[in-house]
Amino acid sequence: MQAFQSVHPFQRAPHKTLVRLALPVLVSLAAEPVTDAIDTAFVARLGAPSLAALGVGATLLSGFFWIITGGWVTLRALYGIVRSGPASAAVP
Repeated sequence: MQAFQSVHPFQRAPHKTLVRLALPVLVSLAAEPVTDAIDTAFVARLGAPSLAALGVGATLLSGFFWIITGGWVTLRALYGIVRSGPASAAVP
């Protein structure tokens, strides 16, 4: 009997795997501006100072999440490179 050889899903079907990974990210990226617009519509009724505070707060919160997410992705990539060697980072 042949031993079962595990093939990484990206090697088996790269396009399908990439789309499956990208769809949740695309939905998340599309949802953020929609929720920001809804927040703006509600807060605009409270007046200019409230609307200005929302703008500053939304910018800071969004920037914070981008920094955290970007840092996490960078650290995971570096961990993979250090663990497997630089050759594993290259796409075959």
